[in-house]
Amino acid sequence: MNADTHALAGAYVLDALTDTEREQFENHLSNCDDCQADVASLREPVAQLAAAVTAAPPAQLRSNVLQAISGVRPLPPLSTEPTDATTPSTSTSSGSTVTDIREGKRRNRSRRFLAAVAAAVVAIGVVIWSPWSSPSGDNPPQLTATERVMQASDAHEYQATVGDSSMTITVSQSEDKAVLTAENMQPAPEGQDYQAWYLDDGKPVSAGVMPTPKDGKVQVLLEGDATKYDSVALSIEPAGGSSTPTTVIGAIALS
Repeated sequence: MNADTHALAGAYVLDALTDTEREQFENHLSNCDDCQADVASLREPVAQLAAAVTAAPPAQLRSNVLQAISGVRPLPPLSTEPTDATTPSTSTSSGSTVTDIREGKRRNRSRRFLAAVAAAVVAIGVVIWSPWSSPSGDNPPQLTATERVMQASDAHEYQATVGDSSMTITVSQSEDKAVLTAENMQPAPEGQDYQAWYLDDGKPVSAGVMPTPKDGKVQVLLEGDATKYDSVALSIEPAGGSSTPTTVIGAIALS
C-alpha cells in the first residue's frame, strides 16, 4: 500500500468512501497498526462534532467534506531505519522515542483533519450527519465490513486445512460477502503473494491478494459477491497477484 492508502483514514471515519475504497482500506486496516490508531483517535472527536439532532446529509456533503480535507495529507507510517545523515548519537534507537514521534505526528494529523471537517461543515451550513450515531446518542462504534460479516445473524463457517494452515471462510448471505481467516500460516515466498479465488464449476474469479500473515494469522474480507460461488481456492502468485491461478495450494467448499 502507498501513502495514499493511509490518507483514507479520515474519509473512512466519515463514511465517505465508495464501497470499493472501503473494502480496500479495511483489508489494509486489518494489518496496519498506524491506520488502526488513526481511525481510533479520529472516531470519538468526529462523533462529538455531530449535533444533538442528526439530519439526513445533503447531496453535496460528501464532495464538500472531501474537498475540504483534500489538503490534509496524513503521513505514511514512520520509518525507524536510520538515513545516511543519521549518526549513532542522534538515531532513534529507543522504542519510547519512536513512539513519542509517532504519537506526535498522529495528533497533528488528527487536529488538521478535524479542523478541515469543521470548516467544511461551517461552509455548507448544515448539521453533521453521523452514520455511527444512534438516536439515543450513545454513539456505538461503526462496524467494518469484516465485522458485519462475522457478526451477521446468518453467518456460516466453512473450515478446511490448507497445507499447515487452518482456514475458515465465513459467509453471510445478507451481506453478500465472505471473510477468510487463517491460523498457522507462513508468509508467502519472497517475491510472491497468496491470492484467493472464487470457483464456480471450476472457473476461477479473483477474490483478492491476501495481506502478509502476522504471527501466523491473517483475516481478510474477500472481494466480490461470495454467494455466487461454490468454493474458495488459495494460490501462490507473483507479487501483486495474477489474472489466473498459477499454483493452487488448496480449496474450501462453501457447502
